[in-house]
Amino acid sequence: MRPDDPVVPRRALLWLLVLGAAGTLADLVLASHFKEATQWPPLVVLAALVFTGGWALVAGTRAAWRAVRAICWGCLPVTAAGLFFHVRANIEWARDDRPDLAGWPLVRDTLFGSLPTLAPGAMLYLGLIGLLAATRRGAPAVPPSTS
Repeated sequence: MRPDDPVVPRRALLWLLVLGAAGTLADLVLASHFKEATQWPPLVVLAALVFTGGWALVAGTRAAWRAVRAICWGCLPVTAAGLFFHVRANIEWARDDRPDLAGWPLVRDTLFGSLPTLAPGAMLYLGLIGLLAATRRGAPAVPPSTS
């Protein structure tokens, strides 16, 4: 394999995806991010990323790459839901302390609240890395016919 071979960056991105998903999954498990039903989707998606990414690294089949791509697309709604739940919880937390909170102080307390507001963005980052790895630019969608 030459360094300019497109397989090299794809495999490097896939390694980043698998290691990043495994690390984020471990972080969420250690933080007990499984107490409510709304906390399960990122765990499921991250576990699926580790599994399908490992499958694509080992087998490299078209089905494995399609599975990686599908799971990575699943990261997008999980990111949006995570942002929503984190912001909502931080607003509730801020208003519990000071019910009259509004405007910029509410925004500030929401962004810097008890839950990391931008933490779900890690799912977006991992999903985009996986989509970059699983997309072959310039390759035909189907092999050319031999007829």
